[in-house]
Amino acid sequence: MRHRARTTTAWLVGWSAVGLASTVHAQDLELTAHMTGRTLPAEYYALIARDPGFFTVKRGWGERAAAARARRAAVTGALSVAVVQALFGDSPSPAIPVS
Repeated sequence: MRHRARTTTAWLVGWSAVGLASTVHAQDLELTAHMTGRTLPAEYYALIARDPGFFTVKRGWGERAAAARARRAAVTGALSVAVVQALFGDSPSPAIPVS
């Protein structure tokens, strides 16, 4: 019985985290760092303090989806996404090889 309660609790916590992750901005990085036992560089927190939306995409699919909902239309088209991988100056060495 105890095992079943723990399993149910784990599933509820897991699905709650998934639901919250989709609604909370810029938390995935912090959550990942917490889950892996790493600390984020001080500069990350300085950036967030200066501009809480710094890591938030401002003109992407969300904006298109809101406009489409207002028109009661489907979201269509292509959206280019630039991916820039970077490390802060005081970041630890990456856990995966980089070139």
